[in-house]
Amino acid sequence: MGKYFNMIRLVIASIFLVIMGVPSLAIDSIIQDELETTTTTRATGMGNAFTSLAHSEGAIRFNPAGLALKGGQYSFQLLDFKAKKYQHNYFHSIYLSPYAYSYSKMVEKNNHELVMHSFAYGQKGSKYLDWGVSIKNIRGKSNQLEFSGITSDLGIMIHLLPFMDLGIVGRNIIDKDIDIAPAWLTGASLFTPKRNLMISADLLHQSSNNKSSIIGRYGLEYAVAKGFVARGGWDDDHLTAGIGLVFKSLEVEYGVTFKPKSYDADLHMISFKLGKGTEIDQFRKKYSILKPKSYAIMELGGRTVEGKTEVSLVNGQKIGSNELIQLIRFAREDSSCKGFIIRLTQFNSQLSGFGLVDEIRYELMKAKRLKKEVIVYIDHWATLSEYYLASIADTIYMPELGTISHLGIELEVQKIKQLLSNFGVGNDSIGSGAFKDRLSSETDVLSLYEKREVEDFVGNLYNHILSNIRYARQLSDQAISIAFTGQFITGAQAKTLGLIDEFGYWSELPEKLELGEKNVEDKIAGLALEAYKEPTPQETFFPLFNRIAVIEIDGPIVEGRNKSNLFFGGKVTGADDIEFVIDKIKQSPEIKGVILRINSPGGSMFATAQIYDALTHLRAKNKIVYVSMGNIAASGGYYISLNSDKIFANPITILGSVGVISSYRNYQDLYDVIGIEHDVISTGEYMSVGKSRKALSVKEKAMLERHQDYYYQYFVNKLIHHRHFSEKEAYTIAQGQLFLGKQAQSLSLIDELGSFQDVIDELSLKLDIIDPKVITYQIEPEWEMPRSLLRGIISPLKGIVNSLSIIRKSLADIDKPKFQW
Repeated sequence: MGKYFNMIRLVIASIFLVIMGVPSLAIDSIIQDELETTTTTRATGMGNAFTSLAHSEGAIRFNPAGLALKGGQYSFQLLDFKAKKYQHNYFHSIYLSPYAYSYSKMVEKNNHELVMHSFAYGQKGSKYLDWGVSIKNIRGKSNQLEFSGITSDLGIMIHLLPFMDLGIVGRNIIDKDIDIAPAWLTGASLFTPKRNLMISADLLHQSSNNKSSIIGRYGLEYAVAKGFVARGGWDDDHLTAGIGLVFKSLEVEYGVTFKPKSYDADLHMISFKLGKGTEIDQFRKKYSILKPKSYAIMELGGRTVEGKTEVSLVNGQKIGSNELIQLIRFAREDSSCKGFIIRLTQFNSQLSGFGLVDEIRYELMKAKRLKKEVIVYIDHWATLSEYYLASIADTIYMPELGTISHLGIELEVQKIKQLLSNFGVGNDSIGSGAFKDRLSSETDVLSLYEKREVEDFVGNLYNHILSNIRYARQLSDQAISIAFTGQFITGAQAKTLGLIDEFGYWSELPEKLELGEKNVEDKIAGLALEAYKEPTPQETFFPLFNRIAVIEIDGPIVEGRNKSNLFFGGKVTGADDIEFVIDKIKQSPEIKGVILRINSPGGSMFATAQIYDALTHLRAKNKIVYVSMGNIAASGGYYISLNSDKIFANPITILGSVGVISSYRNYQDLYDVIGIEHDVISTGEYMSVGKSRKALSVKEKAMLERHQDYYYQYFVNKLIHHRHFSEKEAYTIAQGQLFLGKQAQSLSLIDELGSFQDVIDELSLKLDIIDPKVITYQIEPEWEMPRSLLRGIISPLKGIVNSLSIIRKSLADIDKPKFQW
């Protein structure tokens, strides 16, 4: 009900004005002109059939519900600039959604005068309905008599279909001191997805002298060429026409009404609009008449993360690869985009970070195939991650004093089992799958066999990257042998070896690329990548069945809600939130297909099973489910992906790790040293399992292994069922190994190699959808305060004491085992 509070308040205020009012004044012709034939230049060109299209200044004059569209703009309109009938007829308007104000003045040649101040407000009432109200304060003089009064309009806008809107307006439904009959307008409009063609029709029902009449209005608007819009219409019994010129920050419009009923002369109008306008306006301005060719400018590196975009107090906003890839596609498909200019800072050093780089690089390769130029500036320093992305560029710039180093991969597997033992802390790790626990920091050092397995994995990853770099830069064997040893390479050496092309600083690039220095026809601008973003599809009452839903599974998977660290960021996927989203999609008939976008190393066995089960119910509703693996889809992330119709991964997505692992830490030796004694009374021999006071006995460990093997077998059975392996084949690849996407395809762990955008295209083809609307379903995460920081804020002394997790765990009643997939 809160959404309607402002509307109710304004309507009540208007009714109060009526009750407290004084006797009204008879309608004068000038009031009739202003209130009943109210118009704008653009609306005039479309025969004033504008009830369902009104926004910006059109919302103030036609339908205040249009102010629900976000945006802002100033407009000046001359509604009879040739002064054929009026000495003055103009208005100024300004709006900043959801509010708007306009000042208009109309002076007839016989000195009849009217001034009107209009205040309007618009709001979204539901997913597919907007409403708005306007109040107009009127004063003037007519036949030597001065008058003043108030009247108001109420309007709604219904988004019926993705290509059809309806509008209903009650005009002058409440008035004070002005006796004017109310009028009712209903309108409908049809438009193409990019709104380059719009057709509209209105019916105006009004009463005058105890007679009622219905007037039909019809209009059309068509984008003839970039930045040039033609309009035509029919208003009751006369023809109208108009044109519009759309510039980057300015729109100029002209409209004409041919020989209206009330007088013989044609009525000419002109308007000027400054500002961004609404979201729809901004989208249309991409096709402005003098819009120059442009480079999409973006910064990649430390502020780029895999998966979802994340926000935190310390690190600010970091754009996620899911959103970034979509933005690159929008820019790539924009005919005015000449190419991309990328400023490279350092990515994170995680092994999975190569998958992020590889996916971005792949999307830029698609742009190059469309003859888009890619220019990369290396910001002082680059390692293998940054240089791998830079190698795709047509031109690589770097400061002469810049450095390229560590062109290789080093994976450090730290083991702290002995360190913990030195402090009296023990750990029992149980892994179902021969290699499942080899990278855990609390297990024994790698055996030669395990080390060889890791070396093969790293070698395959490195060879893939090196091969792509060599091909992209056409590097000689000598350059490879010198550069790819990890040594530090100066800018001069990098240029000699062919690793980069030009020296320069970021601030010098506009001059080097001649941005803004050429004549108008060849002018090239630089635009932020976000400028190419297309509007979010509008929710409609009757949607088309062309929507594809995206569900993001990002970070570790846990029971409960999605979580994010308030201070430092990071993402955790909660099974409850994913189940809620799946249930919502399951009940949405307009959604025919679903993409699971997975960037997860796995997590809780119970949480992943919960999501798997929800997907079973979703597929039972005949929803096609495809999986797009991002950087990593291991363990529980891979388990979830099994319950789909098709699995896609990037060539160097890290996936697999089929198995189960659990860990049991104990402080038995530490307790002996510091003198903590235990008297334990229990009713069963296994009651002490999971307690931190003692290490597992051989018998306890055997019991846990048997219990855990049940879940391991459950995982393997799902692998056999979904991927059609024999039992022998399944157990061969279900030993906790990690695989790259290319290797996983050859082993039939996945179906195809492809990026996130490739999956959208493939699913659209499968569903026979030509113009899919991709909707990403997201639930805001719960914010988490870092625990140690929170404790420190509450009490410095308590924070220090509680940071000693050893003592804290000794006071715990039970350390329940957590099985990880």
